[in-house]
Amino acid sequence: EHPTSYIQHSESDVSNDAPITMTSIGVQNLEKNSQLIEELAYHNQSLVSDNKIKFSTVGRLAFPNNSSSSVIHHGLKYADYLIPRDDFEKLAFQAHFILMFYGKEYDLKTSGVFFDAINFVKPIIALRCNLTEYYFDKFGDIGYLFESLEDMKKGVQEITTTFDAERYNIQISNLKTAKNRTEPSNFKKALTILLNL
Repeated sequence: EHPTSYIQHSESDVSNDAPITMTSIGVQNLEKNSQLIEELAYHNQSLVSDNKIKFSTVGRLAFPNNSSSSVIHHGLKYADYLIPRDDFEKLAFQAHFILMFYGKEYDLKTSGVFFDAINFVKPIIALRCNLTEYYFDKFGDIGYLFESLEDMKKGVQEITTTFDAERYNIQISNLKTAKNRTEPSNFKKALTILLNL
C-alpha cells in the first residue's frame, strides 16, 4: 500500500519554511505507531515555536490526529488522501530526516519507507527494533536509533540544537552508497553472481 497516485487528485500544496524538517512518510497508522509523531512534536514544542524544527507527515492519515498538534499532516489537504506522486516526492525531498516509530510488530516485517529514505537520501531517526537495526547494521551510519520514545524526544532536541553537519554528511554518503547497492541493475548483478556460485 502506498499513499500516492500519479493522477492529480488535488492541487499541489508544497512548502518548506523551517531549517530542520523531520517527516514521517507513507501510510500513517497505529500499527506503525505513527501517532507518536504528535507526542514527539509536543515535547519539542519550544523548538517548533522558535522555527528551529518542523514536524510533518506525508501520506494517508489512518489514525485519529490531534487537530491542535503542531504536526503538519499533508495528507489531510487531499480529499481522498492520495497525494499526487510529484507532491509526495517534493515533500520527501524537503525533509532533512525521515522518522520511523516501528515497534516489535516490525520484527518480522519490512517496510517500503526504508527504501524511500534510501531513494530520497534522507537520514533516518527511528526507534530500535529488529527491522531498523538490520538496515542500520547493513548500511552503516544512516541516521539515529533510539531505544524508546523518551530517548527519541531528547535525541531530536539534541540533534536540532547541536546539529552535527559532519555526521549528517557521513549519513548522506552512506545512504548514497546504499542507494547504489539497491539499484535494480546492481541488485540483479549481485543476485546473478550469487546464483552462479
